[in-house]
Amino acid sequence: MTTPHHRTARALALSQGHHPALGAAHTDLLTTGQVADFLGMSPRTLAGWRARRWGGPAWIKCGSRVRYRKADVMAWLEAGKRQGGDV
Repeated sequence: MTTPHHRTARALALSQGHHPALGAAHTDLLTTGQVADFLGMSPRTLAGWRARRWGGPAWIKCGSRVRYRKADVMAWLEAGKRQGGDV
């Protein structure tokens, strides 16, 4: 039987990226808010890019939730990198 305490502990562990069945892959998933904070932009900007299917890092739909892989965010940043005289 799952008690409220066990559900809370499980939810806390999942939110902190600790789930043995998922291993490290779970900790590589970021929320829209986390990505927006990291990139210094609004979550609405990311949502707008998803709605238009234009720009922004690759994303994953998990039921009704949107998640981003850390590697995809970093690859998107790397692809946009410019040198000296590049415009």
